[in-house]
Amino acid sequence: MKKTLLKKLFSTLTIFSISLIPALSTSHAFAQTWSWNAKIEKPADGSPIIVALPEVTLSELTVTGMKDPKPEWSENAKKYLIQSIKEELEKKKYKISNFEPDANSNPDTIQVLKLNKVVSASIFLNDQLPTKKGKFEWTLGEDVKLIVPSDIPENEKPKYALFFEVEGTYSSAGRKLMTAVAIVGGVGVATGAGQAVRATLVDLKTGQVVWYNLDIVSFAKDIRTLEGSQSEIVELFKKLPL
Repeated sequence: MKKTLLKKLFSTLTIFSISLIPALSTSHAFAQTWSWNAKIEKPADGSPIIVALPEVTLSELTVTGMKDPKPEWSENAKKYLIQSIKEELEKKKYKISNFEPDANSNPDTIQVLKLNKVVSASIFLNDQLPTKKGKFEWTLGEDVKLIVPSDIPENEKPKYALFFEVEGTYSSAGRKLMTAVAIVGGVGVATGAGQAVRATLVDLKTGQVVWYNLDIVSFAKDIRTLEGSQSEIVELFKKLPL
């Protein structure tokens, strides 16, 4: 029953949050960021941080407005984003421990990732509610500890985990041409394309989400390239409280 409810919540919130991306991104020529955080004690230099490798879903937006999934784009962006995340955290003098579940992983760890998706989508959608104003109280529960490898000694266990999600579209050549022609004709038409990078920092002891950031990628960046990914992670981490 619990997993069925989680699945329904995940589907509803994910679909709704993804639908916001084009509207948010195409109304601005530059990046937009929504960030919230709680006060935390900064870990000492050399402290381990678990990084849940980003889930990346990129598609091509066709002339008709259909989304054509592009696995190669997603893989390129994921590879470069992972490299960029590692570089930035190492600059902050942290040790990185990657977490990426596979078919042999404990099913409960998969549920942790799904719950993070639900919670991170909910943070953005519910921040405007009167009951949430001035409060940052979100949690993944104590089961978040399940993503910590069991063979890590107690005195070396990481205190925080970073989760990432990336989704969005790039316009096809035909859609760009259609937009250009419309503009020349005096008709304002947005491309409809846009990408969003969402990150959460979670306290592994309590399960509390202590930092959240949703960044709409600037048109000047292409996260399918190393340069674009590096620039995006630098921007994303500006308010990271680590």
